[in-house]
Amino acid sequence: MVDKYDLTIYPCKLWVCTDFKEFKQRFRYRNSDKEIEDLQDDCHAVTYHLVEEKKTKGLGFAVIILSDLKTLGGSKIVEVISHEASHVATDIFAWLGIRLDVNNDEPYAYLIGYITSCIWKTVSKIIYKDKNGTDKD
Repeated sequence: MVDKYDLTIYPCKLWVCTDFKEFKQRFRYRNSDKEIEDLQDDCHAVTYHLVEEKKTKGLGFAVIILSDLKTLGGSKIVEVISHEASHVATDIFAWLGIRLDVNNDEPYAYLIGYITSCIWKTVSKIIYKDKNGTDKD
């Protein structure tokens, strides 16, 4: 599954993916024909900086969920999601040349909150599926 989110005031997209093979088929590194490489790390999730969707040429950032987060428990899920959200927010600021300012970090904090919410929307689709594959109410 790949969900796409518009980052509103920032000129890029966020994709949250739960299938690494699908991600590799649909995306490439920006300005490159080089294929996305297989991951060597044993991690729960990973963030890709400035990828391009092959079909639409859309530019953005991708968070790949690599583990079954249902098995991690609530606090670990929050940790993984917020960790990846901070990578995306920092990457967006760096890409746009926006300097982080510890005396005025509200834009950064709001962006992390928004990205965390987007990632959660995708992750919750997996966590709250019942055994028949339908969403729980």
